[in-house]
Amino acid sequence: FETFGVERRDVVFVGDGLTADARWTELFPGLPVRNRGISGDTSADVAMRIGQVAAGRPASIFLLVGGEDAAAETTVEETAAAHGAILERIRELSPDTRVFVQSILPRGSESSEDVDRRNRAIREVAESEGATWIDLGPVFAGPEGAMLPGLSNDGVHLLGSGYLAWRDAIVNFVGPPPTGP
Repeated sequence: FETFGVERRDVVFVGDGLTADARWTELFPGLPVRNRGISGDTSADVAMRIGQVAAGRPASIFLLVGGEDAAAETTVEETAAAHGAILERIRELSPDTRVFVQSILPRGSESSEDVDRRNRAIREVAESEGATWIDLGPVFAGPEGAMLPGLSNDGVHLLGSGYLAWRDAIVNFVGPPPTGP
């Protein structure tokens, strides 16, 4: 990531493996997109590395992280605090960057309550920090709170159809390429 740094016009996607596995340049052709997803990253991991992204002063940052937090035995409060640290660091280094915080995607129905609690806490932090909240739940969750069939082959990792659904949910926020220096 240091070799291919972030620039002012970039739209940067930051998160865990779901973000890392996306082909953002194919989903948003013609836009200056950067993928800064790392498989297995928790919210705390992103908080430790967000400075490298924000230092490039990108046009936009799309954040989706927190799905790995439960497996790492991170509390809801720790997830929220890490999101707060991420957003504060972005504002400190790049106050003009538009920040979009996306909800954690559903997992199995047995974890839907945990995902809901984490998303409520993350949303509260995002809104208090002036970030735009994007709730992806209605696009991905079925009636029991699990991932809708056809978007994932294992209830967690997305298929191409899942990435297309994600793209369609955020396309109006991504917008046209920025102009100017």
